[in-house]
Amino acid sequence: TQSTWDAASRAYGSIVSRSKDVGGFNYNSYTKLYDSCVCPIVDYASGVWGYRASKEVDMVHHKVIRAFLGVHKFTANAAIEGEMGWLSPLNRRYIAMARRWNRLLSLNDTRISRYVFDYEHESSTGWCSAMKDVFDKVGYENIYECKSLCNLSKFKKSCESFFGDKWSNEIQVKPKLRTYRLFKSSFEAEPYIKSNSLNRKERSTIAQLRCGVLPLEIEVGRFQGKPIEARTCSLCNTNDIEDEIHFLLLCKSLNRDNKPVCINQRLEIDQLKCLMSDNQLGSVKYIVDLFEQRRNLLYDE
Repeated sequence: TQSTWDAASRAYGSIVSRSKDVGGFNYNSYTKLYDSCVCPIVDYASGVWGYRASKEVDMVHHKVIRAFLGVHKFTANAAIEGEMGWLSPLNRRYIAMARRWNRLLSLNDTRISRYVFDYEHESSTGWCSAMKDVFDKVGYENIYECKSLCNLSKFKKSCESFFGDKWSNEIQVKPKLRTYRLFKSSFEAEPYIKSNSLNRKERSTIAQLRCGVLPLEIEVGRFQGKPIEARTCSLCNTNDIEDEIHFLLLCKSLNRDNKPVCINQRLEIDQLKCLMSDNQLGSVKYIVDLFEQRRNLLYDE
């Protein structure tokens, strides 16, 4: 409802405002604030209605993630979800529904709630019909048919596997994530996200590069309506398309004296994978330094 959306937006705004006041939160603190301040609002009574899609809840979820990563609103949702590693709102609601399932099964047969539950289960209507769909999606068909208690810890893992597969399929079909899917294969928070050694500006640069929205010509030209072959590098005279590989490994106008050892590979694609997968702070600083060089050269010109 609108009141829930307004309350969640206020909670989100409060977190972002406080984050700016203290110079930013680390990953663990930010996650804790989100789980404590926003989730209880958007997940209220989700054990009852959790099977329904909610664009408003998803919007709040993505706004909170974008604020932490420092990326703009046109960044692909699949990319920012993969970088942050948070459970999706629908995943949380499925778990809440499983808890409600166990609670209803634990009720005495004389309770009205249990009577309604038994009727809906027998006729596969109402909430039980939605719960059956949830169980079917995550491979728990026997739980519904046998009308037995659900092991929540195993159910959570099954949900994570289901939504992880769904996320993997999504990044494979999005053209904007052409580079992202080369080095990102698991749904989990990245080490640079959890690092306390990066400031917000550095974290934002890495997140933009990984998610394919760093303002290189390959991305800027898309908004300008240029064909891909016309999105060439403005710094060197090679007429190469300025994509992530060109920026990180090939542009001759950028100084790479401090390049990390991890990119001394034979193939460019292997170098990209190693650089994006390297958890060492030196690799992160290398990328940030390259972007600073590029910006300074373009500004001086």
